[in-house]
Amino acid sequence: MKKWKVLFKLAALASGAVGLAFAYPPFENSTNSWFSLIPLLWIIRSSSPRMAARWAAFYGMVFWPIVLSWFPAIIPNGGPLVLVILG
Repeated sequence: MKKWKVLFKLAALASGAVGLAFAYPPFENSTNSWFSLIPLLWIIRSSSPRMAARWAAFYGMVFWPIVLSWFPAIIPNGGPLVLVILG
């Protein structure tokens, strides 16, 4: 039973992080930002502080690469390749 709880939390966080990422350019669906943090807040509320930090870190690791998806578009415009790769 505990395995299903973890899978449910992972799915909720991943969908929330993806939803929050879609609130930023190039997608710009700003209404997502209001609802996409609900799964994270729900999971944090029902977890210990240490586990809440881990869940929030996972949320950020799903969210961050999606938000930075526009970085490769900088290269044709003269953006420095090294900074794009580091980003």
